[in-house]
Amino acid sequence: MYYLLRISGFDTSRIPDGAETRFAWGNPQVSWMALLYLALVAGLAYGVFYLYRRELDTCPRWARLTLATIRVGILLLLALVFLNPTVAWVKKTEFEPYVVLLIDGSQSFGKVDSYLDETSIAPVLAATGRTAESIRAKPPTRLEIAADIFNKDNGAILRQLASRGNLKVMTFASKTSDVYSLRREGKSSDAKTESEKLLDKPAGGANLPALGDNSALATSGVAPDAAATSDGKTPPTLVQLPPLSATGSSTLIAKAIRETLKKMPGSPIAGIVLVSDGQDTAKDDDPLAAADRAGLQKTPLFTVGVGDPNKPKSITLTDFYADEQVWRSDPFEMQATVQSQGFDKLEIEIELTEQALDANGTPVGSATSIERRKLTLNETGGPQKIAFKHAQKKNGSYVYTAQIPPQKDESPDAVNIKTVNVKVLEEKARVLLIAGAPTWEYRLVSGLYIRDPTIDVSCWLQSMDPEMQQEGNTPIAKLPFTYEELGKYDLIMMFDPEPEEFNEAWFAALKKYVADRAGGFLYMAGPKYSSRFFSTARTQAIKDVLPVTLTDVNAMELESLTAKSNREWPLSVVPAELDHPVMRFDTDAKTNRDRWEKMPGIFWSFPLKDIKPASHVLLEHSDIDLRTPRGPRPLLVTNQYGGGRTAFMGFNGTWRWRRVGRDAEYFNKYWVQMCRYLVEGKLLSSKRRGTIDLGGEKFHVGDQIVIKANLTDAGFRPLEEKKVVAKVADAKGNAFNLDLKPSASGQFTGSMIGSSLGKNRITINLPGEKTGEAVSVSKDFDVEVSRIEFDDSRLNRGKLREWAEKSGGKYFDIDHVSEIAANIPDRTETQPLISKPEHLWDNSHVLILLVALLTIEWAARKRFKLM
Repeated sequence: MYYLLRISGFDTSRIPDGAETRFAWGNPQVSWMALLYLALVAGLAYGVFYLYRRELDTCPRWARLTLATIRVGILLLLALVFLNPTVAWVKKTEFEPYVVLLIDGSQSFGKVDSYLDETSIAPVLAATGRTAESIRAKPPTRLEIAADIFNKDNGAILRQLASRGNLKVMTFASKTSDVYSLRREGKSSDAKTESEKLLDKPAGGANLPALGDNSALATSGVAPDAAATSDGKTPPTLVQLPPLSATGSSTLIAKAIRETLKKMPGSPIAGIVLVSDGQDTAKDDDPLAAADRAGLQKTPLFTVGVGDPNKPKSITLTDFYADEQVWRSDPFEMQATVQSQGFDKLEIEIELTEQALDANGTPVGSATSIERRKLTLNETGGPQKIAFKHAQKKNGSYVYTAQIPPQKDESPDAVNIKTVNVKVLEEKARVLLIAGAPTWEYRLVSGLYIRDPTIDVSCWLQSMDPEMQQEGNTPIAKLPFTYEELGKYDLIMMFDPEPEEFNEAWFAALKKYVADRAGGFLYMAGPKYSSRFFSTARTQAIKDVLPVTLTDVNAMELESLTAKSNREWPLSVVPAELDHPVMRFDTDAKTNRDRWEKMPGIFWSFPLKDIKPASHVLLEHSDIDLRTPRGPRPLLVTNQYGGGRTAFMGFNGTWRWRRVGRDAEYFNKYWVQMCRYLVEGKLLSSKRRGTIDLGGEKFHVGDQIVIKANLTDAGFRPLEEKKVVAKVADAKGNAFNLDLKPSASGQFTGSMIGSSLGKNRITINLPGEKTGEAVSVSKDFDVEVSRIEFDDSRLNRGKLREWAEKSGGKYFDIDHVSEIAANIPDRTETQPLISKPEHLWDNSHVLILLVALLTIEWAARKRFKLM
């Protein structure tokens, strides 16, 4: 066969050694087509001889016979070309299996265990070679224990696993990540590449280094030990895992198994070594089903359990919250949340301390103990809240610390201390409250503000007899009218005002007051005057300040604007805004939502057309018949106009909230929080140029944090830039820049993943009003460990054993890891690889032969004077 292939002009060097050749027709004629084809060729051959036999007698008979034979040879050659003769070769090739080492990279694998009894610590001592004293003095994390096992004795166990197949090491949490690879010992690193060349397709595996190949190992991130031994021999290659981290916010074991099975399509996986604590955080993705799938693919799981199987004992401060800023001498609340396990009914003490901060946020002096509170832990270990109340008489910034003394035998990773920064403001909030009539709303809110020590209110009741004195801490004799007079106040509130007392100049002054002086403004609509107020020409400028756009009031019937419903409609709270400063009745989201759901509904509301860009809708109407093009009718909307904060209340009747809670606590809290939120634009100069909204103040590692920044230029107009740069810094001083892109006029958005535990700050620097002056807008937020990873972090041998057995594998404790390699089956596969068919006619030999035959025939015909 090789001889014939060479004669035909085929390059036989392309056929691999040991391969078997196979001949085939590329265009075969079958059945009756084959008979027809043979008949056609035979008929053409007969016709050639018949025609040459009748040529002139001047051509000798032997010449005519020779010419006919040449012509038939050409005909047969073309007939063979039409049939497309091809050759292919077959070679049996070994496909090397893979062994996959899957190591847990979630946060729970960064946990340290106490190992309080000898039974739980014995496997750790045997596997790592550490002493019990060193482990208890400085407990290693589960990931450190796993790394010790596989790196021990120059990666002896990694080498054992690599002897059963090409080793691939991956970590997993919410997804899998390749971290290291090692080629099977004693196997050629290019064997598979040659096999795939036969198939005429690119190599598909990872670039696996071979043991003993230092250069290849170096490409895998493992430094070879280049020093020669005393006898001049090359030392063994250094085999070590690269540094691993346990930062994943979830443990999705089933997903990790499925992704592993898909990583090497077409390549057999001899086994998956799963190193885990057996805890899985997926709700609806059972690892048992994934293990069954692995078994069906003849890929057994060999599970390795790392961790303490005993229930850990811990007391953890999961949360410690206080408002960012409070008023001097005004009592404020700090709330701590405690979770525990293993300390049923234990009485603990929580200490609250206070320490002043300088202008750079650095603690000054020593901490002062404020209060010590006792707490008896419940049997379930569920969250328990404890509140501290404190009033600071000096303005400035302070750090408050809640701390629980460590308990005997407590887990080393228990969080016993939490801090929160609070800014104490000296100024009282100066409020101008304007009302068209002495409604219940006006009477109760004005009374609340008069009693509040942090608020100085001046009331202007338009229906009041001119001979009578107006109410308030600072009574006024006339309505402030000029820009300078309005500028004495931090907040102007209008409760359904009567429009006749105002003119265009007053609203021009109001706009300048909000934009330039960063004054707060609230408008509460009412059924008595609002329809006339917004339809009067001299009041139109107020629409620029409001965070909403109004419908054409003139085109609406008066009855539809003033009529009350005979049904009480529940308030619909926007879930994303539950943590808004105005809406926060409780630091716990669920409790806060429950409080709002218990609030009385409304009977009347004012129609709106839409909200303005960057506005926050806090409350909506629940009547679907009142929906606007954007969705439900907005009832409570906030925004920023220039440097000041604004709010629109399209409903009344909050006085009925007084019956919820003790001593009207939620009514009072709402109106005090509303006041403080709106005046912050003026009292906190760092926020005059904008605000940063993260949708919350506390996040877990791995959470996506969406950043919305409402920014203005030096003239307090919406900032128009292609992007702004936000600097994100953690408590250790690590920082990075994040680009925020414009999403609306003056609004910039971006997102990031929470990763740095503890207090973080996001800062945006803006050019100031003067050349060279800079203004910053900042927002603090906390990143915490996700509790789902630690709800039960014990080693679960039962689950690991169940998954392994379901797949046809086996469970191993960490002191028996060296036995895994012997249990991994040999899945080396030998398969025949068939090359692509090669055309035998498509070469120079066939072309030369055809040209030669045609030339000989033409020359002979000329010689014998034939046509």
